[in-house]
Amino acid sequence: MPAFRSYLTILSATVILAAPGSAQTMRLVGRSDLGGKGLNGAVAVVGTTAIVGAGMMPAAGVHAHFYNPYPCPAVAVKVVDLSQPSEPRVVATIPVPAGVVAQDVAALRVKSPAFTGDLAAIALAMCSGAGSGVERGVAYYDITNPASPQLLGRYQADSDNVKPADLPCGPAPTGADDRCAASQHSVTLVQRTDGRVLSLSVEPGASASKFPSGDLRVVDVTDPRHPRQISSFPPAGEPIFSSNGCRPFRAAHSVGTGRGGTVAVLPFYDGGFFVLDLTQPEAPATIGRFELAADRGLEGNFGYAAYADLGSRHLALVSEQDWIAPKTTLRIERPAALAGSRPACEA
Repeated sequence: MPAFRSYLTILSATVILAAPGSAQTMRLVGRSDLGGKGLNGAVAVVGTTAIVGAGMMPAAGVHAHFYNPYPCPAVAVKVVDLSQPSEPRVVATIPVPAGVVAQDVAALRVKSPAFTGDLAAIALAMCSGAGSGVERGVAYYDITNPASPQLLGRYQADSDNVKPADLPCGPAPTGADDRCAASQHSVTLVQRTDGRVLSLSVEPGASASKFPSGDLRVVDVTDPRHPRQISSFPPAGEPIFSSNGCRPFRAAHSVGTGRGGTVAVLPFYDGGFFVLDLTQPEAPATIGRFELAADRGLEGNFGYAAYADLGSRHLALVSEQDWIAPKTTLRIERPAALAGSRPACEA
């Protein structure tokens, strides 16, 4: 494999809000290749510490896990000291299990009766060919001392309170009754005004696959040493297939929160997005849904979302994670059963 590098880049931005045409300026403050091994992924920051996920394949444009056939590279999460922004410095690494990538990361300064300090969450996802018997879920670390991360606990996705025979997740860890934790695609942390700390993570397609929990998992990590799933969404049975584009799936991809963790925006690929009331996090409730038109020429794939209150307006900012737009078509003359114009991706 050819050598490659990926960097953490720090920019200083000055944005002047004035008349149209006013200037915006940015300058490079610091840059680091974080040890030169590449495969750097998502970034989260708490205080002067950055947590950098890992598991991107070079030149592939995709994550190195169940979306593609690439083998899983050996990776580690980097803990980076930003106290001198001009010289970002890796002060520790967090090992990632073999056959797994650190798909997403989150970080939050927490103060609760059970834990006070800087909390990091790492969503772990399986790579192709790794087998189902690898431990994943979400791992929670104390990074209050960035140079010495300490594992606090793990959310055993799809394994908590589930009998071993209920899931094809591989052998139970030695000495345990539960199954190995399933992949989690994204994670976010929020501490509410009532003091509760929630971890929101996503397992795409879990509801359609009729797993024990829906795509979105709401986990109470007020005591991160003992993560406890308190609810999930949507109920089992949400359809997986859609009539949109060349990647015709409906499934959650990530989650955004607002209003102090009492509302969430859940992008659902071709299924548009849900707006959820989390006032009672044990019972997420749909308060709004935006659905895309069932049009094959529309790719869809809502992938990321952020909630924003702008004065009296409540907005969801949603981006599309596009794959293959069905713009190229093939004209099929025979056999008659297939005749007509069809998107080339169907070939």
